[in-house]
Amino acid sequence: MATGVLTRAGDARAVGGRARRGGALCRVVGEAAVTEPYFSDADLTLYQGDALEVLRDLPDRSVHMACTSPPFWNLRDYQADGQIGLEPTSEGWATSLVRVFAAVRRVLRDDAVLFIEIGDSYDGNKELVDQPGVLKNALRADGWRHRQTIILHKSNAMPESVSDRCTTAHSYVLLMVKSRSYYWDQEALREPAEWARWGDQTSPKYDGHAGGKGDLVTDKREELAAQGGKNARTVWTIPTEPNALAICRVCDAYWQGGAPREHCGKPVVQHFAAFPRELVRRMILAGTSERGVCAECGAPWVRETEVRQALAADGKTCLRCGKNHGATRAGSEHRAAVMVERFVCNETTTLGWQPSCECLASPALMAEAGKELVPVPVPATILDPFSGSGTSLLVARQLGRHAIGVELSVPYCAMTRARLSQLSLLAEGVSS
Repeated sequence: MATGVLTRAGDARAVGGRARRGGALCRVVGEAAVTEPYFSDADLTLYQGDALEVLRDLPDRSVHMACTSPPFWNLRDYQADGQIGLEPTSEGWATSLVRVFAAVRRVLRDDAVLFIEIGDSYDGNKELVDQPGVLKNALRADGWRHRQTIILHKSNAMPESVSDRCTTAHSYVLLMVKSRSYYWDQEALREPAEWARWGDQTSPKYDGHAGGKGDLVTDKREELAAQGGKNARTVWTIPTEPNALAICRVCDAYWQGGAPREHCGKPVVQHFAAFPRELVRRMILAGTSERGVCAECGAPWVRETEVRQALAADGKTCLRCGKNHGATRAGSEHRAAVMVERFVCNETTTLGWQPSCECLASPALMAEAGKELVPVPVPATILDPFSGSGTSLLVARQLGRHAIGVELSVPYCAMTRARLSQLSLLAEGVSS
């Protein structure tokens, strides 16, 4: 058991089998201090402490997805020792985050994805810093693959007292991966098909564009509107959620609204930058398997799907658009019909789920189905290294996933613990 006295930030002081490391309570195992959970139950584990220190204790390739909104640069002082965001330069801020996300990469499976919601800010010269670009480039230099940037359109963005630029109504979601092959559930994010971009079709369209030559394409709006589904787009319109969560830093009294300015003689602690739950929901649905993962190796179960046309008894008439898909058409009318059939009239049906590995599960991990034993998946695990008030953990629980959160701020950890109690879950709507 370690007995040395260590005094530098991030080191551990051992006292009777317990230790402090980076401000977090640890237990001493051999010569190493292992961070103890601040709060845990059957669904989730929350650690209080520096993310770099806590993540060192998590096993390699043990997490199926990570999603987080890290502290933005030069925006807010969380009054926590060791916080990220107050570095002198945006490059220094990005370097701090790269270290944390390198630790995240180690604990993520090779087929995992990482979502990072990040906004932007201005420097002292009122010049936009381009935080998403600075961070993205730094992560790529450290070995991450930048798969996509999603625009989070905030439909109810707060007004800004500016007169020389537009009010900011969006932030960015960086989709980062470890390898070229990764898990992604396209069907979980599918959106209703909409063709409003064609307008009222007042301009004649020839061969798919206005003013060209060829056969006239008839108006397909009624056939195309809201039939079938489309792949999710890169602009997600999600309103922000008012956050009235507050906690007393002295007695841990907790409010979901109507908090006083002070309690126990000190200002109450609030969290002003919480995730919208809908944003986290989409991240988790896309990045983890709804059915679960292999209990032996952790590989995700995958959908078995079938793409087919919804046809009437005659085998020709489409039940979606009412057209005869077996009819022969000429010119651009045929091309338009093919487009309708391929992207609108075809429907994807989930037939079931299958493991993506070839593990032979032990009898203890099998369940009887009829006359045979079938493997039983377990919930996927998501990680949020900057969990704040615990929104990602809350949504993970609502979606039947396991979750690991890390938060440096002690008041925010207390807020998360109170928020995730059964009474608070009911108040926030578990089924939403």
